[in-house]
Amino acid sequence: MKMSRGFTLLEVLMAVGLLAVTSALVISTMSGGLRQVRWSGQASEASMHAQSLMDTIGTMEFIEPESKKGEWEDGKYRYQLDIKEVPDPSIGEDAVSSGIEAVSPPVLYQVNLLVSWGDKPQEQLRFVSYKARQAPANNVVPEL
Repeated sequence: MKMSRGFTLLEVLMAVGLLAVTSALVISTMSGGLRQVRWSGQASEASMHAQSLMDTIGTMEFIEPESKKGEWEDGKYRYQLDIKEVPDPSIGEDAVSSGIEAVSPPVLYQVNLLVSWGDKPQEQLRFVSYKARQAPANNVVPEL
């Protein structure tokens, strides 16, 4: 009867190799998760800055077609804002006519906001919104 005294060199090398591969997989999975958490935090901050800027358009400042660039937090977040006038879909040729002509129909604007915080394409968020404002009345004299 032969007595076993321990593991062979081949068994030990196989166990160490398996442990190394498993450790590498766990570490790469954890680093990917940390990267996603960091991106999520940065995207949340960018969204808060964007929401703040979008809320001021048409309320705190007059809305008109323009393009401008700016930054927040000493350049950590950058933005590009484009506002353009777009045709009102309810006034188009296919729109149903009610027989009542609007004195001064509202003007519709498309607001495009691009917020970026790094050099990679995935480190940016794009926001699109529509805002309306009352058009200035042309030759309308108020009745007294």
